[in-house]
Amino acid sequence: MVRPFCDMSIWICQVLFWTGTLSSGTASEKRMSYTPSILFVSRSECGNARHNLQRIADDRGWKIFALIPATSHTLDDPQMKAGRPDLILIHAASAFDINSFLKSYRESEKASGVVGLFCSDRICHGDITSLFEAGMDDYVTCPFRAVDVAPRIAKLLSERQSTGKIVYSILPSDGSDSGLLVCASDALTKQIQLIPRFGESNASLLISGETGTGKELYARLVHANSTRRSQSFVPVDCGAIPESIFESELFGHTKGAFTDAYSDRKGLIGEANGGTLFLDEIDSLSILSQSKLLRFLQNGEYRQVGSSHHCIANVRIIAATNSNLLEEVESKRFRKDLYYRLNILSAHLPPLRERKSDIPLLVRHFLGKYGKRISRLAMMKLMSHDWPGNVRELEAVISRTAVVCGDVIRPQDIELNDEKDRWPILPFRDAKEKTIERFEAEYLKQILVLCRGNISQAARAAGKDRRAFQRLIKRHGYDRRLFIDAFDAFSPHQAPMA
Repeated sequence: MVRPFCDMSIWICQVLFWTGTLSSGTASEKRMSYTPSILFVSRSECGNARHNLQRIADDRGWKIFALIPATSHTLDDPQMKAGRPDLILIHAASAFDINSFLKSYRESEKASGVVGLFCSDRICHGDITSLFEAGMDDYVTCPFRAVDVAPRIAKLLSERQSTGKIVYSILPSDGSDSGLLVCASDALTKQIQLIPRFGESNASLLISGETGTGKELYARLVHANSTRRSQSFVPVDCGAIPESIFESELFGHTKGAFTDAYSDRKGLIGEANGGTLFLDEIDSLSILSQSKLLRFLQNGEYRQVGSSHHCIANVRIIAATNSNLLEEVESKRFRKDLYYRLNILSAHLPPLRERKSDIPLLVRHFLGKYGKRISRLAMMKLMSHDWPGNVRELEAVISRTAVVCGDVIRPQDIELNDEKDRWPILPFRDAKEKTIERFEAEYLKQILVLCRGNISQAARAAGKDRRAFQRLIKRHGYDRRLFIDAFDAFSPHQAPMA
């Protein structure tokens, strides 16, 4: 027997992860400029509920599609596989039904998390707590009324637009999965948008950025969006090749060319012929090795060690460095002519500390494979870290934490290798600035928690002008939305952040 709609549970779940596509020279960004879609899921026919929701959606220009009756098998429905909706509304008679569907959905879709709105007048406090842990953030009472539910849906759609800003998946036209770059920051977005154009060119590309910012991934995505994508991408760690064997490794050798040359070897350039050769840590090459590479770049010709014959290779060179190569040139540690040969095209990947707005997106992306969620306070802890190892360090921390924590990551679960506490000896002025910066970051975090993200209230409490206070928040990369419910996170029944 189907119970009346007002006795049912309504969960409105927002999937925060969206994937745009850049394929073979085209770019698209998934934004909320299109019609928002809502997936309505129920275990039984419920005409009134669906009718009321449809009426609300029609009034506001939202699109509704439904899966009725919902079982684990409906997760194979084409609508579920076609793409993730902006919102999922689960209509169920019990907390068990909701938990069951969410578990199946996460396993099927590998969703990184959902935020939601629960509507009921009968589910007990214990059920509400368990459903918060399953992925919900808030609840309202029934009966189902447009004046209650519509603003909640609109709020979640708005949050989806602002927090799930851009997630780029850059794929070759053959559809193979070559990588994923996640960003919301303007600095990285500008570099990502260049990938299709770089893919159209055969000119050398120099990628700069600190360790762990994703330089090799960027290079692979340029290759995947080029006409060379069907050929090899050969990565080379220049810092791991001794100068004495660099020529043999790069160009290859013939049998008997030296003591250990027991057979012919075509070398890295031969392996990359027709494709892309990625030279990581290019700045670690000796001047002698640089000159040998330069000769090949000038005309595409090379000679294997022990051979008298010249070979020609059609290879795209992409180089990467975590140093300032211009400074290396000025100090005579890097050849100027090689620098200009490599730097025909250039891209710079900013460190994570300069694009902290990307951290929530990256965290949700990395958590996707574990089916775990993260609390607001835990996210704030990640946001306040400097991440000297950049995205690579963040991924390692999330992976380690997800293995040892429960369903929801709490601040105490996260162990950070905080290099800020192990400074080298600095000049007095630099040490003072670093100390002030750390104090400001911690002070802002605490006062925003107490004021629930209210900028005006926090500025008054701090005794600062509102605009000056807002500039300070922006400089430290904080998003006030992370603090709106953060004060409640100190309670044992905190609603975790999706």
